[in-house]
Amino acid sequence: MPEEFRRALGHAVRLLRYRERSRKELAFRLGKKGHGPEVVQEVLEFLDEQGLLDDARWARTLRGRAEDVRLLGEAGARRYLEAMGIGSGDAREALEAYDEQGVARRLVQRERRRMAHLPEGVRKRRILGSLRRRGFSSRSARRALREDIEEEDE
Repeated sequence: MPEEFRRALGHAVRLLRYRERSRKELAFRLGKKGHGPEVVQEVLEFLDEQGLLDDARWARTLRGRAEDVRLLGEAGARRYLEAMGIGSGDAREALEAYDEQGVARRLVQRERRRMAHLPEGVRKRRILGSLRRRGFSSRSARRALREDIEEEDE
């Protein structure tokens, strides 16, 4: 095993110990460490063979984080996955069953509690803005807000 390969593999394993990474992100980080493209490619192939590098699995994990922690809309989740180095095919597959409406309802409930002190019109406008910035479609955002208001009125 050549010395350059061992050093690059050591760097890659240290990075993967911290958290899982996409192929693209790992290649970028190894290149930044000064490893040549050929060695980086060899390391990525080796890690792939060992089952330590799986973009589809990482995409599903990130999807869960986007849905449960970050409370992103589908477009926001897609941008998040792509920013983490997930290719569009893996991102599309991971987001197939994304529950945008459920996430929007949770975010609306949280924001309504947080903004309870504001007048209703201001609160609605700010909540819709927050939903749009997080990547929710206008339709999903308005529907989630309308459903939450209807529930509150009951």
